[in-house]
Amino acid sequence: MNAHRAAPTDPPARDTHEELRMSVRSPDLVRHARARRALTWAMLVTPLTIVVAAVVVMFAAGGDPGREVIVHWGPDGADGWGPAWTYPVLLVAIGGVLPVLMWWMIARVSRVGGTAVFLAGLMIWLDAFLAVGLTASLLAQPDVIGWWFAIAFAAGLLLAAPAWLWLPREAPTASVPTELNPVDLAPGQVAVWSRPVLMSRAFIVVMVLVTVLALGATVFATIVTDGAAWISLFAPVIVAAALVLTLGWRVTVGPRGLTVRGFAGFPVFRVAIDDLASVTVVRIEPLADFGGWGIRWTLTPTGQGRTGIVVRAGAALEVTRRDGRQLVVTVDDATTGAAVLQAHQATSTPPTA
Repeated sequence: MNAHRAAPTDPPARDTHEELRMSVRSPDLVRHARARRALTWAMLVTPLTIVVAAVVVMFAAGGDPGREVIVHWGPDGADGWGPAWTYPVLLVAIGGVLPVLMWWMIARVSRVGGTAVFLAGLMIWLDAFLAVGLTASLLAQPDVIGWWFAIAFAAGLLLAAPAWLWLPREAPTASVPTELNPVDLAPGQVAVWSRPVLMSRAFIVVMVLVTVLALGATVFATIVTDGAAWISLFAPVIVAAALVLTLGWRVTVGPRGLTVRGFAGFPVFRVAIDDLASVTVVRIEPLADFGGWGIRWTLTPTGQGRTGIVVRAGAALEVTRRDGRQLVVTVDDATTGAAVLQAHQATSTPPTA
């Protein structure tokens, strides 16, 4: 009986969908994906690894977690005592939460630039500083703490510097101004445009979490030091006040120029119509262009100051003063506001030299 010989099978075919997907990815997308992965390792994985390692050392070599230890030092030395578990709890509460929050915000960025790289290095430095300083404080229990935290500061720099140098930096994408539809104003005619703007939910969530974290840490520090750390309660108060003052804005364009006023009536930013050199609409990426939300400040390519009122990503009204300084505010229907401002600029009398 003759056995039927099966034909040799072909090697398994590659996933054609995946192959097609990879083939159409541009080099820029590939570089961006690699940069995002590198950023995740630097901003999230490395800091959390430092925290976990320090917590393990604290519990392994720190003795009974419930024993009383020094938890606060003043100008004259130790002045506060509390349980040993205070150290790992404080490290996790700050060093574990902040990198996650920063990574959650940066994960939305469209390009990895200077701000993202700086924040990644900052998270590594912060967690290394806290890990070395708190671990040394718990294990050594010195009478004077200053030298230990100086060593922790240097250790943080040594760990953060390689990451800062290693992380890729994607070139910024030039923002293309939007073409405006002209608004014709008859002699003596006035047009006014106004819009309210609210901070993005992401910003509000982060600020609330930071406020709660700061409040919890300061209350805890005040309790374990029998009130010695009460002055630190000012930190969450300042954060909460900043949140209230920058939560919402009213953007108004009229014959006098541009006014951006906080809902609380303060702060106020103005650009007079006579000081207006140009107006346009650009697209803003908060983290990539300004390093975050709220009242931000950076430099223009020519080295002039650029103030941003940044509530979200998207279209923004950008005005340039005669001295080159810029004011940018993200707002809905920015093209109409820019067109109205441009119309008033065209009808205003330029200042004489």
